[in-house]
Amino acid sequence: MDFATRNAIVAPDSFLHFQLPTSDGNLIIRAKVGTNFFELVPDVVFCQTMGPDFPSSFITEYAHWLHLSPASNIGCVTSHPLHSVWQPSDDNWDLTFDPAIGTATMKTRNGLTMVDIRSKTFGMISKRLHSLDVPSHVHITLDPNGTLSAKLLRYKLAFFVNENKDLECSTIRDMVVDLNQS
Repeated sequence: MDFATRNAIVAPDSFLHFQLPTSDGNLIIRAKVGTNFFELVPDVVFCQTMGPDFPSSFITEYAHWLHLSPASNIGCVTSHPLHSVWQPSDDNWDLTFDPAIGTATMKTRNGLTMVDIRSKTFGMISKRLHSLDVPSHVHITLDPNGTLSAKLLRYKLAFFVNENKDLECSTIRDMVVDLNQS
């Protein structure tokens, strides 16, 4: 059975379409914004058998929309924070996958790149922060200037790798993470 909104939501040319139930029992939500179509990706997709592909808060606190554009062979999933799920923003994350070269990249429009949770870089930084929070709650990014940053969102703490290769806290000035954690 299919349903759709009668009136536009947020923008004059945006509508939601619902299909329930599908053969696997899942609700399908599609959005039409102008001439573009998007499909909501359930958060369980990002927690497959090999473990999560992203930090936990990124999976549970964002809505993920798959672009259904037949004009492009590059896949894209845009992620919006749940508190502003309909608002376009340069801070929303775009996960793009190019099957021609087999790579996936997660970036914001203002140039931040999410560091892969399974990379050596992520492992080294999250290991330094392990006494403060578990790796599944650490967000590590690379800015356009090449600065690596880590955020512990649950504690509202942020760090960056300084010129001495120390993790310096940008929330509490002149504090660094000691390499010898007890």
